[in-house]
Amino acid sequence: MTANLDGLNPILAQQIGGLIKASQGQVYLASGYRGVAQQEALYNKAAQQFGPSNANTWVADPQHSNHVHGRAADLGGDLGVIGQLAPQFGLIAPMPWEPWHMEMSSTHKLAAPLAYTTPPPGEVNPTQADFSQKPAVVAATLAEGLLGAHQTGDLPSFTDVIQPQPQTPQNQQPAGGASGTSYVPGGGAFGGVQNVQWAHDFLTALGAPITGENMRAITAWEMAESGGGGGHFNPLNTTQGGFAGETDYNSVGVKNYTSYDDGIQANVKVINNGLYQPILDALKAGNNAMSVAQAISQTPWGTGGLVAKILGGG
Repeated sequence: MTANLDGLNPILAQQIGGLIKASQGQVYLASGYRGVAQQEALYNKAAQQFGPSNANTWVADPQHSNHVHGRAADLGGDLGVIGQLAPQFGLIAPMPWEPWHMEMSSTHKLAAPLAYTTPPPGEVNPTQADFSQKPAVVAATLAEGLLGAHQTGDLPSFTDVIQPQPQTPQNQQPAGGASGTSYVPGGGAFGGVQNVQWAHDFLTALGAPITGENMRAITAWEMAESGGGGGHFNPLNTTQGGFAGETDYNSVGVKNYTSYDDGIQANVKVINNGLYQPILDALKAGNNAMSVAQAISQTPWGTGGLVAKILGGG
């Protein structure tokens, strides 16, 4: 089912619709209002994959999530464009570790702590944070006030600005993918369950243990490599060739692959070519995301120290 603005706070719906329209096709609505049952299903899925004690690292408590209250929307597409446009439409990303999650600038003041996923090291829960002096929040607060002056009856129809995920072979649901989500190629379209699912499947294909630390490491690596855009089915932006129908994403030779499985296998192949043994060793240990980040920085993959910065809140 295509995500829409039904059930969202009407002012938030106006803000999200305005941002999507201004993006000129670079941003779409991935998920808006979610009922308690839907949020609970996502939470239970995370609990099954990562353990009950780690579920809130990936999905907010179903009784408290701001999605359940119509106060939050997840966007897909170019994260750089989202970050640039958000303040203009009275929107903030209260969780820096989830830059696709958009709310009104005042939402975090209304929420319970369990409305948000567990902060990574170096970050604090939005209900405990003081955003008042951050430029993006100041700009969003001003815009929110202007947008909030409109009456609900004056809101436009947003059926023409929501950009659904195109149903092409490049957007097929991966085997074993999370229920109710569609995989979108390109790192910039990753978010939430999508990059978590890819990390899970990548670790499985490598034969590395599925631990919370390994999942943190791989999802941070995805964000570091392709958080604002990347190759199709290639969130780690490898240049590994040899797959049918592949094309170059950029002049460096980062590949677009034609299937989810090809993207997994390409990344598995390159990481096993002998140049990246420190990364494999850290993943096989499975007990320290920062060790994986440090191993990545010591290899020629090209990510450098950005994974460590993301994990550390930098």
